[in-house]
Amino acid sequence: MTVTFTCGDALAGIDSCTSPATRAQGAGQSVTGTAVDAAGNSAQATVDHLNIDKTPPTITGAPTTAPNANGWYLGDVTVHWTCSDALSGIDGVCPANSVITGEGSALSTSASVSDVAGNVTSATVDHIKIDRTAPVTASDAPVGWRNADVTVHFTASDNLSGVASTYSRVDGGSVNAGSAVTISVQGTHSVEFWSGDVAGNGETHHTAVVQLDKTKPSITGAPTTSPNAAGWYRTPVTVHFTCADQVGLSGLASCTSDQTVATSGASQSVTGTALDNAGNSNSFTVGGLKVDLVPPTVGISGVADGASYQLGAVPSPSCSTADTLSGPAGCTGLNAGGTVNGVGTYTYTATGRDVAGNATTRMVTYRVIYAFGGFLQPINDTAHQVGLDTSIFKAGSTVPVKFEIRRANGTTVAPNAAPQWLTPAKGSALTAAVDESAYSAPATSGDTYREAGSQYIYNWSTKGLPAGFYYRIGVRLDDGNTYTVNIGLR
Repeated sequence: MTVTFTCGDALAGIDSCTSPATRAQGAGQSVTGTAVDAAGNSAQATVDHLNIDKTPPTITGAPTTAPNANGWYLGDVTVHWTCSDALSGIDGVCPANSVITGEGSALSTSASVSDVAGNVTSATVDHIKIDRTAPVTASDAPVGWRNADVTVHFTASDNLSGVASTYSRVDGGSVNAGSAVTISVQGTHSVEFWSGDVAGNGETHHTAVVQLDKTKPSITGAPTTSPNAAGWYRTPVTVHFTCADQVGLSGLASCTSDQTVATSGASQSVTGTALDNAGNSNSFTVGGLKVDLVPPTVGISGVADGASYQLGAVPSPSCSTADTLSGPAGCTGLNAGGTVNGVGTYTYTATGRDVAGNATTRMVTYRVIYAFGGFLQPINDTAHQVGLDTSIFKAGSTVPVKFEIRRANGTTVAPNAAPQWLTPAKGSALTAAVDESAYSAPATSGDTYREAGSQYIYNWSTKGLPAGFYYRIGVRLDDGNTYTVNIGLR
């Protein structure tokens, strides 16, 4: 500070006046000035109570709490200010504490202080790092069952201080640090995981479920029916599969439904598959299935279907079985029919079986007839010899119609029932050739023939029948055969 003196004299005038004086800072200072006029007179003046303070006050600030070892705070930071002034003193009081809020890696706060002399000083507390937000951790834990060891990876992120470490534990066990954990024990597991950041924030724990099933399901299969004693089926075979999965694991997803073998074969198989929800599969094959769906063929020997055989010369029927898969198992035959003396219609029934139990039945029908030697004299045309002359009789006469019934060896045989006389049927005129279609009425049964020794005779009365025409007469035997002959009447 500079103090300047002003001097004056109205008479002699000023001879000298104290020059301006400068004072350094200090309290209670004074300066005296002297004025001398030309006559030698002097006078003094003193300027006192000079307080000079040119030095600003001091102000410093510091957080009231310390950050963590990494220099980070988790919440608001309070800064306390300290002020001083060695000379004039602080004007008023030191600023109150400042509070730094928000988040950031370079936060700051400032304050100012004045001394009594009017000097002002400001101070800033900076590089304050506050991170209030916990990190976020995600996992790639798979959803659903898996059939191989599962490694769960954790991905953590933090928007400020950065991730310090990631932790996990399985089924409430010990805590492991790291970004991955491997599950190798079968079953359903709870994986707990979380992360902490550099500032010390820890996030809320997350939980993932990991399900591991490395064991194949079980499967068995068997036919729903049993084969015969020879091991063969003769109907389609249904195979049923039974599947199961271990308790506490993924459970069955599918089991092959019943399969039916509907084709013939000597060694067939069916395979079923069990699949669990983790993708494990297992198969089972039911083999050795012998199926014969085709009946055997049956052959009949000795007699032919629709054939006729003379009594006493009938072949013996027999049968045989053929089968190309399971093989033949024999053939049985039954001959039925005929009459007491052996003639009539017979049916031979043959049943053949194969080893699988299939059966085939075949029947042939044949007839056993008498050995008919034809009509005897006086009838020329015997009804079985071609080319003989047709017999002509006088109209109104009685014509004896005779024949014998024999076995194949020529011996006579008695019929079961008397031979039937056929009512004569009028035919064409004698001038025309024999034409059976010209008969005026169909043959019908008449009276029976009478037995005379080894012969059978019917005396045909032609009385009342028109002359000049052919007539067809005959006999019906109990072997089912009918024999006729054409007779002319004049």
